[in-house]
Amino acid sequence: MSSTLGRYLAGQGIRVNDNGRPSRPGSFRDIRGVMWHHTAGNCGTGSTPGEVSFARNGGLYNLLVGADAVCYIITNQAHGQPEPGRAHHAGTGGPWQTVARDNGNAHIVGISGQCNGAHALSTHPALYRVMLETTAALCRRYNLRADQVLGHREWTSRKIDPRDDMNRVRRDVAALLAPTNPPPAPPAQRKDEGMILQAPTGSWWLLDGGRLVSLTAAAGANARAGGLPAWSVDRASWDNIVAAYAPTNRAAASAGQDS
Repeated sequence: MSSTLGRYLAGQGIRVNDNGRPSRPGSFRDIRGVMWHHTAGNCGTGSTPGEVSFARNGGLYNLLVGADAVCYIITNQAHGQPEPGRAHHAGTGGPWQTVARDNGNAHIVGISGQCNGAHALSTHPALYRVMLETTAALCRRYNLRADQVLGHREWTSRKIDPRDDMNRVRRDVAALLAPTNPPPAPPAQRKDEGMILQAPTGSWWLLDGGRLVSLTAAAGANARAGGLPAWSVDRASWDNIVAAYAPTNRAAASAGQDS
């Protein structure tokens, strides 16, 4: 781990990829909030490396949770700067609470979920869970409350992200911060919010309600024809997905083969 924040998040049990570039000049004055975004790019795990590279090259967020449910450090602190390194995610907008207008980058940590923006981040249960866990960890790290979590669209009317109900997000973060309460269960998916995944070996799987279910080739074709999104998953991302969900046949899923 190259950053103190990356080491901290990993210690909180979050899967972290910490190869981010140092931030551009300028640092945080003090941290007063955590802002949620969506990337507005491709939702598939095969596109995660490109989404991460694009965000790192532009310093677009401080953190990005990929479709593979891994938290990527986008901006590291430069030498002598406080973590996590300033990003360019909350420019024109505000004011919000104690953050002055157009001054969000100096006081707010930005975390983005890999999602095309056509639907809420909560429709991707593993990603949503890591977004919540990472946000709660940031709140603990920087002594923030759940009501100091906001969506980009709450900062500026120019943006629509994320599609999630931020009051619900704040409730879910508060539940994680409550010491005696267990983490909230991932939100259940409606039938029309399922996802079709193609394993590296070519087998087809349905991700529905937080479970992986093996499909025949014909069933996979019918589901795709019915409009469900279909993503071809690379081996590393597939291993992460199998670990994050509860496959009906874990041995077959781990091998990427039909059960």
